[in-house]
Amino acid sequence: MANVGPTANILKVSPKLKKALSAAGTTRQFVSNQCLFDVDQENTGVFLVAKGKVSLWVKDYPKLDRTVAAGSLLGVPATFTGHPYVSAVRNFST
Repeated sequence: MANVGPTANILKVSPKLKKALSAAGTTRQFVSNQCLFDVDQENTGVFLVAKGKVSLWVKDYPKLDRTVAAGSLLGVPATFTGHPYVSAVRNFST
């Protein structure tokens, strides 16, 4: 079974996907403590962490809460389903 705890790397993207997402999307800078998206917020797409670290809280699943670093892709499930986000993400370092 794959490791899905706070040290898992399952949110990291490949260099090829990172390049494609960077070309297709727009770049935004978030200040420390700014919320990227919140639980039950309408979906606005995915977020590729380009620099720094962010905190991810998963609604009703505290064991999946984690800190993710540059290269991580967030918001994928909500983007695929078109449903609101089920986690909250806050930038804490740049």
